[in-house]
Amino acid sequence: MSGRNNNTFDFSLPIYGDVVQFTAVKNDVFVNDSGIQDEIYTYDVFKSDDKAIYGALTIGSSMVYVHLFNFGRMISVYPDLTTNEGGYWVEYGIQPEFKSLQQYCSQDNSIEEMIHHNTKAGSKRVKLSLGSNYYSYKVAIVATGEYYINNGNSDNTVRVSIVNSVNAISAIFKNEASISLKTSSSIIKMYSDPATDPFSPGTDRTLQARQVVSDNFTSNRYDIGHVFHQHRDGDGWENGGVALLSSVCNNSGNPPAKGGGWSGSYSNVGNGWINLATHEFGHQFSATHTFNGIGSSCTDNISTTTAVEIGSGTTIMSYNGVCGLGQNIPNSGELDNYFHVVSLEQIYNFVYNGSGGSCGNPDPSSNLLPEVTANPCNATYIIPKNTPFYIEAEGSFDDEDGHTYCWEQTDEDGAGKPTQGKAGLIAASDPKAPIFRSYPPTDVPYRYFPNLTSVVQGKVNTFDVLSLVPRTIHLSVTVRDNNKDGGAVASDDVVITVDNSGPLEMIRPVGGETLVAGNMETISWNTNGSNSLCSKVRVRLSYDSGKSFDYILAENIDYSAGRVDVDLPMSMPGSENVRVMVECMDYSCFKIYTVSKTNFTIQSDCKAPLTEISPIDPKTFEESDQGLKLNLKNNLGNTVTKLSGILRSDDVSGNLIFLDNVSAQCAGPSNAVKYDVHFFTVDISGSYTFDHGGKFGTVMNVYENFLRVRIVLIILGVMQPGHLVQDR
Repeated sequence: MSGRNNNTFDFSLPIYGDVVQFTAVKNDVFVNDSGIQDEIYTYDVFKSDDKAIYGALTIGSSMVYVHLFNFGRMISVYPDLTTNEGGYWVEYGIQPEFKSLQQYCSQDNSIEEMIHHNTKAGSKRVKLSLGSNYYSYKVAIVATGEYYINNGNSDNTVRVSIVNSVNAISAIFKNEASISLKTSSSIIKMYSDPATDPFSPGTDRTLQARQVVSDNFTSNRYDIGHVFHQHRDGDGWENGGVALLSSVCNNSGNPPAKGGGWSGSYSNVGNGWINLATHEFGHQFSATHTFNGIGSSCTDNISTTTAVEIGSGTTIMSYNGVCGLGQNIPNSGELDNYFHVVSLEQIYNFVYNGSGGSCGNPDPSSNLLPEVTANPCNATYIIPKNTPFYIEAEGSFDDEDGHTYCWEQTDEDGAGKPTQGKAGLIAASDPKAPIFRSYPPTDVPYRYFPNLTSVVQGKVNTFDVLSLVPRTIHLSVTVRDNNKDGGAVASDDVVITVDNSGPLEMIRPVGGETLVAGNMETISWNTNGSNSLCSKVRVRLSYDSGKSFDYILAENIDYSAGRVDVDLPMSMPGSENVRVMVECMDYSCFKIYTVSKTNFTIQSDCKAPLTEISPIDPKTFEESDQGLKLNLKNNLGNTVTKLSGILRSDDVSGNLIFLDNVSAQCAGPSNAVKYDVHFFTVDISGSYTFDHGGKFGTVMNVYENFLRVRIVLIILGVMQPGHLVQDR
């Protein structure tokens, strides 16, 4: 990786089999202020053609660490320190063999009552606008002896490992809240021997952290103190992390509370470790747990004020993977490295309105803050019970940042924990329980509740369920601008009222039927007493088993009618993968709907023109990756490997000019010149070779478009679309 001494350079990484280009911009997460011999360089990472992707790069002691964040998902590249072969790991999400999956966190509330004021979830909240200031906090890190011997076992390699962690954690906070973490060689303390370091298993870890941080650094040298540790079986230490809530900048207590952070894991590299440590730093910035699951580590560590995520939850302050059986939200082995909106509100209130902003060197940001409106069409949000719905926000911004949106439920079940552990139909039957999980931010401002795929497949997602009872559902939408200099976030809320009527159900076609093109066919639905909740409906058609509903069969149909007779055009193509959606069309930003439960058939004599999708090279991407858009082309016609034809005397006449080989002059043939035109489209850019044959030396020219002139210049190369002119 060349150019590491430069402030900016480009580099490439193999990601899912493709070589992907990134740009590294030097940051000041690490400063060498004590004269260590081995330099360490830290960078922010960006992808110029996808502004929602960001990351962190750390270089030092002949090692490279990279962490990439793509819509909340992480890819890590780090050295294999278990061998001396100089190899690297590329980790796509959490590897199942890592014991880091079993880690958990405890939050220490011992100082919380004095300094912590929660935002009550589910109540009337102020619209969030985070990112007007840029904060930079000095972080003191202490490494235990166990951490030291398992992360390089030498000062240089261990120090690089520590700086890498701080750099990656800082990247998340910077993107999410315009908060940077900074450390330096003089506020990193490494103990090289577990037998002689000052830490003891079985003793309060936050108290030990505060004491050892205070013993090594004077209070004015750091804003946050944290201990890094590595576990092994039978070592006597509790696994995971623990941190004092709202302890950033807090000099109260002896030793100061601001040093009360501890992160420990069976592995100190990769996605699981970064997610755990960010979780603990989140506590120090006032964020509490967001999960509502039960069992294992979840039972006693639930928050009584912010348990807004169904089951284990998925966001940074959740407990994904460590709750009891049936409580953990399945994922593809990855952790979602973004904060729930409730966590962002807590961080905002602590930093902007509380003691968390008393340090951190706040500086006004030049970033243009985004805005978002959750109800841009002034909809009345009332839905029948057990009925899926679509909701869309509207962002407002004046820059070209890579804005992303995230819709989340914010209902908290009130005093105590009356709904803890409720999921699936049990949660759906409780008027207070969280019922909709959080999904990573996307570049579209809408969301289907539940996920459209689950609805089309007729499956009940245990962690994304519709209410079976009347209730209110509080939803919040956030827009992130993912600005490379420090992210800004805006939010807005809506309240959905679930009526006791419904559900809205599809009657015909429900699946398995055969509808005939050219016939009058009936589409019908049952409102089940919800006539007052919608005026007009639109009927949509899907030809891809419900992945998209791009065709409109009918609209402005009375919802209460429960049916519409549709004349299917003779020109309608036949298919066995057809679905129908009936959606309320009263509002553009809010719709209740129902779909066919399974595929049905449209019988037709009309066949769609032969098409091919291109390019055809296989690709692999993470869930939510921008690459999944594929940018495929639907090419009409057949793939051709040759063009052939017969030139006749009645073909179009043209002029043919060439360089005479005998004398240096232009010449032309004595006979008439006839030509044919063959149109073609190049679907993949590249170099192509055209071979031609014929008894008389056929001339072939390639042009970018059909040039209607008598004399033309020969254009070298291949362009698209184009045509080929064949002369004789």
